[in-house]
Amino acid sequence: GVIAMFTGSETWEKKSLTFVPTKPIKHVSMYLMFRETPGKAWFRAPVFAELCSENGSAHLFDGTLVQPMKETPSDADCFTLANPKAVSPSQPESGEAQQVLPTTGRFYLHDLSAAQPQWLFLEAQDGGCYEVAGISVERTTLPTPCPSAEVDVLRVRSKSREDRCVTLVYALRNADVAARLEQAESHSIPVFAALDEAMEVSPDGNQEAFHAKNTTAGMKRLSDIPVLAVPGRSGRLYGLGIDLEFPAVHRLFFNAVTQEWCIAYDLAFTEDQPEWELRCVRFCLEPDDSCHGSRRAWEAFMQAFPETFALRLPKDPKTGRPIHGNWMPFAKISPVPNCEDFAFRFKEGGNETAWDDAHGVLTFRYTEPMTWWWNFEPDEKDGAASLFQQAMSKLEKDVQAGNRQALIWKNSVMYDQHQRPYGLEQRTPWCKHGVVWSMNSVPGVTEPSDFSSKWNDDVKKALYAGNHQWKPEEPSGLDGEYIDSSEGYVTIEMDYRREHFKTVKTPLTFDSDLKQPVVFRGLVAFEYIRGLARDVHGCGRWMMANATPNRISWLAGQLDVMGTESDWNYRNRWQPMSVQELRLRRMLCGGKPFCFLMNTDFTKFTHEHVEKYMKRALAFGMFPGFFSADASTGHYFEQPKLYERDRSLFRKYLPICRLLSESGWQVNPRGSVSDERVCIERFGEGPSYLTLFNPTNQPVTFTLRLPTGKIKRVLLGEAKLPTDASGEVPLTLEAEDVLVLEVTGE
Repeated sequence: GVIAMFTGSETWEKKSLTFVPTKPIKHVSMYLMFRETPGKAWFRAPVFAELCSENGSAHLFDGTLVQPMKETPSDADCFTLANPKAVSPSQPESGEAQQVLPTTGRFYLHDLSAAQPQWLFLEAQDGGCYEVAGISVERTTLPTPCPSAEVDVLRVRSKSREDRCVTLVYALRNADVAARLEQAESHSIPVFAALDEAMEVSPDGNQEAFHAKNTTAGMKRLSDIPVLAVPGRSGRLYGLGIDLEFPAVHRLFFNAVTQEWCIAYDLAFTEDQPEWELRCVRFCLEPDDSCHGSRRAWEAFMQAFPETFALRLPKDPKTGRPIHGNWMPFAKISPVPNCEDFAFRFKEGGNETAWDDAHGVLTFRYTEPMTWWWNFEPDEKDGAASLFQQAMSKLEKDVQAGNRQALIWKNSVMYDQHQRPYGLEQRTPWCKHGVVWSMNSVPGVTEPSDFSSKWNDDVKKALYAGNHQWKPEEPSGLDGEYIDSSEGYVTIEMDYRREHFKTVKTPLTFDSDLKQPVVFRGLVAFEYIRGLARDVHGCGRWMMANATPNRISWLAGQLDVMGTESDWNYRNRWQPMSVQELRLRRMLCGGKPFCFLMNTDFTKFTHEHVEKYMKRALAFGMFPGFFSADASTGHYFEQPKLYERDRSLFRKYLPICRLLSESGWQVNPRGSVSDERVCIERFGEGPSYLTLFNPTNQPVTFTLRLPTGKIKRVLLGEAKLPTDASGEVPLTLEAEDVLVLEVTGE
């Protein structure tokens, strides 16, 4: 389902949503819903329409229906958004493509602020500055550590003093990809984004391929994977991606009609913020039989941005490897007997730092950006006023009285589209009668601010004593900062408060319905985490965050440990995280540890569930941790009957989880399987370890292909193998089972 949310007010709100199908549609349902909140809502004049021309010949560009002003997209100087007509893709020259022509690029500009919105073109050759409709783009190029990749620096400026809301598309094209599309069967080619996934696209069917998730910001699609690649006829692979140190609301897509691979930025400009700097990476990779598709592209991406994937955690002086392990939320570890069986390494909260330091546990101080959970006793006599109204009245009085927390709220609270402070009534174990307020936590907000209340020089000195080098032989207390709810889950996605616009360092985006500039929640999270990370890493400490990577890719580079709370047995139905979601997290973490917390009803989460959970996490080198059903009470590790029941499973699987994670995930598995349902991952360089996982609910028989190297031994799982098995090895995996092999040789 795709959703256009409304906030609820005493005035009308206009909401629209465009859905771009990737498969043929047989049936569509449209619902207008108001639920889970008391009151009444009215819906006026709803319209549902199919965006297509009378003869069905229109084509899509960045999810909008367009018509070139000239016969071929490559020669057109703009697209219009109405009266679409037939489109003929430009044809490559005949004959064999012995030499690939240089990639040519151009910019498209979609001005939502114009009286008649349309797509305008700008050429984008090396260097130079280009301008159209009062928007200028300056492009320069920087080298990267990957010899096949370069970074394009785009400085985009509005010459108007008025608000502007635009989509800027940077598009690349060359004859090699055009030839592949022309000669491919059914004129379709694969487009790579997520690991081991390919999206088929052709001008006759799916005109665009994109890997994105829904959002309310910008044009309502946000890429969750930062790189996209397309193959040419020569076997070369061409890619485009975003520099995660320069995030913006964006999406990556390939358009089969214009034969271009593109990155679209949704940008807003104001009088105070007339210019933004964007950075994206493009690459051309030579054919390589040892690594294919998305893995090949991701390998180049990681090489281009080594700092993004830098491993900063302390190393074991004996092995030279970083020390990884399980995540313990809040509870003390010391009461757990023989706690080494559970492989604890990362602790959320500092309630016994001396014990943690003595036992090799890194402890992290808890903060939660973008929210203020305000718990107060409501006035039961004031039955006419809602909890929210009572909260507003109390806060306004506290502001007048000079209460510091109320002043922080006054300066930092986000506004909705009606220019009102945004909060949600909550009844949770940690906020029984109160409101959770959405807070803008970027460092530049007027003091006192949400950011400065959580991080400042005094806090830094008090927590870390200004140390710039960590010494493992000395008690260090806290070891870093833990960011909860890092991508925001109860925070409003867009902040409409104008005085916050001038405080941000990352690009403003817009509300496409209202055509108004806004601050995107995901960029608030980035600026908050980056503000802490610069100091924390400078002190030789580390950063940990919950609930990422999920919908947002750009937080990973600032962090050293990532994880998420999850319920794989919701309402007593086994629903584990999908392979696609696990791969997304693995690729964005690179060699950094990823930890789960299982938040479920443990009376229904059996010993068998625990083993299936551990196998799936282990297959991707991740750690299976445990918390509580409501993320507060009934902690798993405060109930001996639970962890004693499962202790044998921890002893069996956690040493292997630790071995794999500490060895380091490798993009190229240097092997393949005959059945694509089976997942294969590699960890370590010498020795290397392969995990083979069957995520289905039935046995799978397949062949493991090892072009080089030999299987030395089976570390985990059931498999009968000849000594030094190599080449093609027949194997069978039971449902949801995992096999771990040690592999020697190149």
